[in-house]
Amino acid sequence: MEIEIVPADPAKNYTVFVTSPVAPALRPAAAKALLARGDPPAEQVAFVVSGGPLPRMEMMGGEFCGNAARSFGMLLVQQQGLRRGSVTVSVSGCPRPLTVEADLQAGTAAVDMPLPLRFDRAEAFGRSFPVAVFDGICHAIAEEPRDQSLLKALYTAMDRAFRPDAMGVLFLRRQPLGLTPAVWVRATGTTVWEHSCGSGSVAAALWLALQTPEQSARRFSIAQPGGTLTVETALRGAKPAAARLGGPVVLGAPRRVAIDLG
Repeated sequence: MEIEIVPADPAKNYTVFVTSPVAPALRPAAAKALLARGDPPAEQVAFVVSGGPLPRMEMMGGEFCGNAARSFGMLLVQQQGLRRGSVTVSVSGCPRPLTVEADLQAGTAAVDMPLPLRFDRAEAFGRSFPVAVFDGICHAIAEEPRDQSLLKALYTAMDRAFRPDAMGVLFLRRQPLGLTPAVWVRATGTTVWEHSCGSGSVAAALWLALQTPEQSARRFSIAQPGGTLTVETALRGAKPAAARLGGPVVLGAPRRVAIDLG
């Protein structure tokens, strides 16, 4: 199968956009083939869908991804021949339209993010960990060094409790602020230690903001293996009211590739 793709690098959370039409039933196999290809590098795959009232992007497992949403907005602004602009997009795993502001000259894009439906808990190794439950993904927050056995235990606990389309574990440190994210996607059965994670950054920032609810607005710069993402948070009545995710994005040139769907 030959398809057209556009590679994107949002803080090294390498994303491949498939701009050719691909039937939903074929997308998991197409995503696996692109992930395995390695050229261009990919941590995740997004499919551009036409025919709706808004430009739409659907992630490989129907999950939500903030970094892909930022990159999609920048791609649309670039296709309009603009150096800077704002677009409204529809994204899988999010029930409402999102606005992306992209500045191609600065190489940055920011998106108003969906908020967690709630913060819950997951139990692993006799301990309780906070979990940000979004519409299309859940993120557990572990304030300790990266640990493979804890990762697996938290995946098992979240899968049992929430059955999400995708799950992340965020190994968070407060000083200096940073996280190491790992994300599992149900439809493809893939686990990736991501270079950065947009929705994970929002989950961590809001969790930290809720520790000091007297500060209604805060800005977090969260270092990750692939770079730094910024999250601006707002609280209202000690509850999340808004979150905006920003950071670098580099778009590659469109290209055609052949993949084997097996």
